[in-house]
Amino acid sequence: MPRDKVVIFSERSEERAALEKLVLQAGLDVETAESWELWLDTPEATPASCLVLDIASGTLDTPERITRLAGICASQRVLVLIDAGDVSTAVQAVRQGASQVMQGSLGHRGIMRAILQLVGTPR
Repeated sequence: MPRDKVVIFSERSEERAALEKLVLQAGLDVETAESWELWLDTPEATPASCLVLDIASGTLDTPERITRLAGICASQRVLVLIDAGDVSTAVQAVRQGASQVMQGSLGHRGIMRAILQLVGTPR
């Protein structure tokens, strides 16, 4: 039986590496990428149990990005990590159907709990 797969997207390499390590320790398959938009455009992009998007402030500032986020939220469980105080990005993510939105600065334990909850939730 295949293990659940989590795909982590973050422009911050240290954050990607730290989250990747936690997901692997939890016994889940993991893939990482710098850009969710580029990953979606690759033929190898396969559905995952959970996508984790570490979104910098202002990332959801164009209609194209908002539409793409809505598309992936419609078909997959998506955890969006935002910068502290970035209310506009949080609101956009919720409007587009993100499964969960939380501040990335709240710590890796909280993020891992959210991932495990989403992996165990049927879509």
